[in-house]
Amino acid sequence: MVEAFKRKVYWLLGLMLLLTGLYLAREALVVVFTAFIFASALLPMVEKLDEKLPRWVAVLIPYGLLLIISVGVVLPLASIAFQQLQKFISDLPGYMDIFKVWLGQWSFLSKRYPFLSQFNPENALQQFSLQNTLVFSGFTGITLAISQVGLDLLSAIIISIFLLLDREKIQRYFLRFRPTRDHARLNELIEHLIRSTGAFVTGQLLFMISFGSLIALGLYVIGLPFPVLLGAITGILTLIPILGPNIAMIPALVLALLMPNGWLAALW
Repeated sequence: MVEAFKRKVYWLLGLMLLLTGLYLAREALVVVFTAFIFASALLPMVEKLDEKLPRWVAVLIPYGLLLIISVGVVLPLASIAFQQLQKFISDLPGYMDIFKVWLGQWSFLSKRYPFLSQFNPENALQQFSLQNTLVFSGFTGITLAISQVGLDLLSAIIISIFLLLDREKIQRYFLRFRPTRDHARLNELIEHLIRSTGAFVTGQLLFMISFGSLIALGLYVIGLPFPVLLGAITGILTLIPILGPNIAMIPALVLALLMPNGWLAALW
């Protein structure tokens, strides 16, 4: 009885120590997990290139392509989106005036939804301005946070390169802690996990890019402002499972309704 109680106490203490260690190492674990995601997504391409090229070349080519795409496409689009965000902030008072007129034209909505009658665009704009001031006053903190994310991302990329270079060695090392009879089953499980994760991440990224690009192109064609900004927001929101694509359409629809012939633009 006493021995059983001791075992339970030791088990609980070990579990508490494990959870405490995981909590203290959470930032490092996030970096390692991100590296695993990178490696899983790029593994199929690396394996194809590895058939004809040295392993280190096969690993570096995908990262070189990602660097070229980031510098040639992502950074210019991010710059355009940031400029459109600044333009949106400067044009916000005008949109608030249009929204106030729109509420007046559709007064029955205020009767059905009483909270709309209490909405004051001027107060909302002042609150937004205050929040905007607070955000820019904390620019140093934001810069440090972005720098930390950048360093974590760089660390994840470096770790993922080593994971791809020495994948078989790393896999064999962890299999040493299990009996030999389990190696085949564990190898199959690890391969399935890696390939499933890579396929899922690749599919989500392709869907995010294609959906966001189509939205940006469509908004540009129908003449709505801020197409790149709204396309980027839409693409990022599609990463939210199930509800993401539906939520992603809300910013574009609201902006379309505030434009001249807004209902026609919203239908488009």
